[in-house]
Amino acid sequence: MSKVMIIILMLSFSLQLFSYQDSSFSLFTPSVLTKGEMEISIIHRFYGAVDEDVWDTFFGMNVGANVGLAFRRNFGHQLELKGSYTRSGKRLELGASWQPSLAELPLLLQMDTSYITFEQLVIEERRKNFLYLISIQSKIYEEWVVISTNIGYDGYYERFINGYALHVKYFRNLSMIGEYYPVWDRNSASASLDRYIGKYDTYSLGFKYDTWGHHFLFSLGNGTQIHPATQSLGSNNGSDLYFGFNIQRRF
Repeated sequence: MSKVMIIILMLSFSLQLFSYQDSSFSLFTPSVLTKGEMEISIIHRFYGAVDEDVWDTFFGMNVGANVGLAFRRNFGHQLELKGSYTRSGKRLELGASWQPSLAELPLLLQMDTSYITFEQLVIEERRKNFLYLISIQSKIYEEWVVISTNIGYDGYYERFINGYALHVKYFRNLSMIGEYYPVWDRNSASASLDRYIGKYDTYSLGFKYDTWGHHFLFSLGNGTQIHPATQSLGSNNGSDLYFGFNIQRRF
């Protein structure tokens, strides 16, 4: 890992490459795609703990993974259409987002509405409903520190969604990232919802390396989910860490 970090730092000094937006591991962030541009994301969260049988599981990477594929495209007038598929629960999401112009304010805001359908254990029919989410991002300290948050409502579980992310940039194309998803209704959830809520809040730590058209994100976290709605349900794991990565490409 130290060798990888040294290579990334050397590249940071030698390449004039710039990020096209401050994205995060799972948290939704406001898009800066322009009309006709499209983004494709590949997301991996390995199921094996990084410190369990290290040589047999190779840091948890050969015992399976939760995999996701997502896309979004800007059709003009700050309107985007998007979709994603996640292996866990065979979760399919189709939706649209709109970003109002807030030129007078030091922040970006994007509103999402999505139709979701997924499978649950012991239930034969696929579950389906709508999800509503607002993404807010504010750049402070001359854009070297970026704070993002998600606020939303999951229509299927009928619950509040919330998550936070912090970017601290060391160079224009290298950032350290932390994500945190508090579970606000752990002690007030109904009996039918309580079975799906984890004992611990979910968090991830890692870094992101940017080029003009790519983002490479690497994380360690206590969960294996890859969507704000499922991350905000918490995790039953309190101490084990799982390796994950995202690759994003703009076209």
